[in-house]
Amino acid sequence: MRRIGAIPQSSEFAGRLLDEPFAPTDLCRCQECLLAFRWPLMDKAELDALYRAGTTENWSPASAGPRPDWDLAAAWVAESNPRADVLDVGCFDGGFAERLPTGLRPFGVEIHREAARHAAEHHGVEMVADDFADLGNLERTFDAVVAFDLIEHVHDPRELVASLIEATAPGGSVIVGTGNVDAPTWRFERGRYWYCWYPEHIAFISPRWAHRAAASLGLEVVRIQKFARNPVRRRVLVEAAHNLAFLLLPQSLLRRLRRSPSDNPPIWASSRDHVLVEFRRPS
Repeated sequence: MRRIGAIPQSSEFAGRLLDEPFAPTDLCRCQECLLAFRWPLMDKAELDALYRAGTTENWSPASAGPRPDWDLAAAWVAESNPRADVLDVGCFDGGFAERLPTGLRPFGVEIHREAARHAAEHHGVEMVADDFADLGNLERTFDAVVAFDLIEHVHDPRELVASLIEATAPGGSVIVGTGNVDAPTWRFERGRYWYCWYPEHIAFISPRWAHRAAASLGLEVVRIQKFARNPVRRRVLVEAAHNLAFLLLPQSLLRRLRRSPSDNPPIWASSRDHVLVEFRRPS
């Protein structure tokens, strides 16, 4: 294990302000599998309790703003099978179902009860479980399984990919979208990068990790696409300046300039710091 850098403390969890900040943590990396992760970690029971304590007021709609990962994944699935049954693990409010072309049927797994109800009632998502840990108990498989903004929330991303594959029909695809810890902007800021700051983000992958995980699971990496969550050109210089200031200026000065007591890093949404990976299960 190699320490990459300290992660700024946070008092928020999944959009909810807590009474006390979380204990200090570091961004570390396994030299063998290349997975980066927050250390020390909370256990799954503690994390699940924090998620369940949230309400709909604590969350913004998943479909708010551009979602290039959803559009690209929907196109990949339709290209492979225009009549596919698609399981969205961690589907939240079902926003991805809106992007699916006609002919693709949406199914979901979601731990947040209110979000799951919204997905079913407003987007026609058929819920099959409330926790990805139950994927091995499903009575059926799916042509494609997708997981957006989920893998960074789990203790063992390789184990998650294995469980997603278990829910996938032979020859089917698993598509995972998340942050890319090998992105140049992330490597520049290390543990102080904005994507690390959220305490619910505990594991961070990269294309190099994906290839190693696939080889260990007997899977094929079909394609990998790097992307920015909000690729608006006019934001590039502004966000770069904000992040450079955050990295170089004393925090006490930044608090005065920002008129805020928080040390949270500025978002770098215009950076190509995310990645979409498609794994294929052998036929």
